Amino acid sequence: MGSRSNSNSTQATHNNSVTMATQGDNLGIMLNGNNNTIIDGGAFDIVASIVDMLPSVFGDGLDAVTSGFDTAEYMADIGAEQNENFLNAGLDLFAGVADSQAEMMQLSMDSLSEAGSMVADGYSEYTQATQDTTESAFDFGADALDVAQRAQDSAFDFADDSLTDSLDFARDSSELAYAFGENALASNQQAQENAFSFAENSLTDSLDFGREAMQANTDLANLVTDTITGTSENMAELASEAMMQNADLSESTVDAVERVNANNVLLAESAMQAASNAASDSQGQLAAGYKDMLDFADRFSRSDGAALATANNKTMLMLFGGMSLTVIVVAVISVMATKGKK
Repeated sequence: MGSRSNSNSTQATHNNSVTMATQGDNLGIMLNGNNNTIIDGGAFDIVASIVDMLPSVFGDGLDAVTSGFDTAEYMADIGAEQNENFLNAGLDLFAGVADSQAEMMQLSMDSLSEAGSMVADGYSEYTQATQDTTESAFDFGADALDVAQRAQDSAFDFADDSLTDSLDFARDSSELAYAFGENALASNQQAQENAFSFAENSLTDSLDFGREAMQANTDLANLVTDTITGTSENMAELASEAMMQNADLSESTVDAVERVNANNVLLAESAMQAASNAASDSQGQLAAGYKDMLDFADRFSRSDGAALATANNKTMLMLFGGMSLTVIVVAVISVMATKGKK
């Protein structure tokens, strides 16, 4: 028996070489083969650091906005204090004018009281002087009548004594005695007439003096009345002028307060608008800057070499730090500018 063996062997080898090249920004991750290692060069740590810093940066922006509103509130408080000072000054001035008017009225009342006292005292003195003069005149008349009566009594006594002592000579001296009595009666009558005439003249002089004193007192009272009237008119005119000036001053004070309020409102609105614009611009710039930095980190983290990625990440850290510092400086300048407008 024979054996037979057939063997067929076929081997085909195909080698495919693929070359992959990336041009421009490397915006994605390119993997080729198995067990590849992704090299990010620390980009993910940078992104995490940026995310951690976002609250503090936004907090700084919020503090800047809060400072702007605090500045507006401070300006409003200043305006309110100025208004209060204006109102207090107006009230003090009005109180001073009122006190001056009260003092002037009190002075007028004192002048009227003093003038009334002078008139009353003058009339009382005139009445007393008239009464004293009248009493003196009547006393003098009574004394004169008493003297005449005593003279008459003496004459009759003398005649009676003469008649009694001269009974022997009655016939011879009767005519003489009667003549002497007649003369005595005539003298007594003349003395009485003189006494009554003197009393009448004294009473007339006293009444004339009283009338002159009354007229003088009346003239003095009229002078005092005219003086008081003129003084009262002058004080009334002065009080009216003072009240008008006080009203004008009050109106000027109110106008000044209204102008200050309007300026404070405009200034507060400008400050709040500036703070709002600064906050809006800062937040917009921060958002745009963060987006650019994230895109920049995304691009640089996918560079073709580990060393190049590391260098790019360091560059990005420096740029981010500089931008953060710039944002903080801008916020501080905005706050200082807002406070500088008060």
